[in-house]
Amino acid sequence: ARTRHWLKELARGDQPFFLHASFWKPHAPYEVAAPYDRLYDQVEFALPAPLSKADLALMPLPLQKLITRDENPRGPPVLDAQRTPWAYRSYYGTITHVDHEIGLILETLEATGQADNTVVIFTSDHGDQLFEHGISGKNCFYDSSVRVPFVVSWPRHVQPARHPQLIMAVDLLPTLFDLVGLPIPGAFQGRSFATLLIGQPYQARTEVFSENIIPEVI
Repeated sequence: ARTRHWLKELARGDQPFFLHASFWKPHAPYEVAAPYDRLYDQVEFALPAPLSKADLALMPLPLQKLITRDENPRGPPVLDAQRTPWAYRSYYGTITHVDHEIGLILETLEATGQADNTVVIFTSDHGDQLFEHGISGKNCFYDSSVRVPFVVSWPRHVQPARHPQLIMAVDLLPTLFDLVGLPIPGAFQGRSFATLLIGQPYQARTEVFSENIIPEVI
């Protein structure tokens, strides 16, 4: 509600505006408010296979430390027959909740008359292992942790497409500068992918960088 209030206030003015809306969920601890806590009660999720001690021993040492640091220092965590399905139902419930809230923001943008004149970006800072490889949370470099949604919309400017190119979060700010016609400051780690969005030639990255700051894992 607060985000929609500020959006209405900003949209009334004559100046360009920037609005950042952050959602805590989906994120551990795995819980979600009603009615989203019951939406997936009847869904049978394909749960990850348990990790054996033999599997654990074959993994790189940083992953072994990550997997055992919180629960059982002598072996991989045991997947609880009730908690694991509950975590999946809750996680999907929070995704649906966020989807609903974003829909309300977009409806507000439409109601203010600014929908066609606004760049909308949806992304996340990380994913969640959801007990894959015996890991809960993030803090490793499997796809489930580092491959995140990245959606950009700007009617009549951004070409509808799905792109396989590698993109990093630090690329977002120079891209926004580029899209709205502002000069990009020189001291940026990121680089603009605006030309990719508008259907012009783009020199794709060949690698991306991700970081982990958990001391015992590093």
